[in-house]
Amino acid sequence: MKRKEETQIKEDQPMPSPTMPRLLTLEQVLELTTISRSTWYRGVKARLYPQAVKISARRRAWREDQIARLVA
Repeated sequence: MKRKEETQIKEDQPMPSPTMPRLLTLEQVLELTTISRSTWYRGVKARLYPQAVKISARRRAWREDQIARLVA
């Protein structure tokens, strides 16, 4: 049986974080891709560009890794 001290997380150790991709706003995406807003949305609709992730009722964002692959 483990002692209570061994099962508690020590304060000096960082908490493990889930591997979650960073999300970019439309403004950040447009800055990286250097295309216009209307061109971006046409490309998304035509599935030439990555689809947005819904983060709230009125907000969308794009995964940074997908945008990086697009720009590369």
